[in-house]
Amino acid sequence: MDVLKRVRSDDDWREELDNEIRRKLEKLLKRIKSEERAYKKSDHEAISQLWVAVAEVYSMVKRVDNRLNSIEEMLEGKKDGKGMKDRDLRDSLEKY
Repeated sequence: MDVLKRVRSDDDWREELDNEIRRKLEKLLKRIKSEERAYKKSDHEAISQLWVAVAEVYSMVKRVDNRLNSIEEMLEGKKDGKGMKDRDLRDSLEKY
């Protein structure tokens, strides 16, 4: 089911999106659908939905930032001789 087709709009701007961007937007809309009950109660539903999307994107960025910080800490420790062995580091990175 195409989430974008259910968006109320008088124009066809979605048809002009690059396929990759459209897929990413679909994925984001599916993720924020879980909060639909909340933003549907708003007097400004579309704006509320955008704020939920912003919060979801922020959450995604934060997870990536945390992972990057962990990797940087491992690599910095390796430079100091306190880091993980190559095999341990590789195994840890593969989990990400």
